[in-house]
Amino acid sequence: HIAATAWHEAGHALAAMREGRVVIRVEIHPELPGSGVTVFLPFRQRNRFNPMHGAGAAKASWEDTLARKLAEA
Repeated sequence: HIAATAWHEAGHALAAMREGRVVIRVEIHPELPGSGVTVFLPFRQRNRFNPMHGAGAAKASWEDTLARKLAEA
């Protein structure tokens, strides 16, 4: 049961990180089968210019950078 609970909580942690959340703690209780918890910071609005958030964000980041550089020239 411990391994299954650990994998289960790891899944929560990976899903949270994939959504841009910061995981601060993952724990399981070795004496209580199936008892685990994943704690993460509250969800913040995504940065629309972060290229790690998909192709649309990568394009927006590139376009913003290009516009700024052209404005400087």
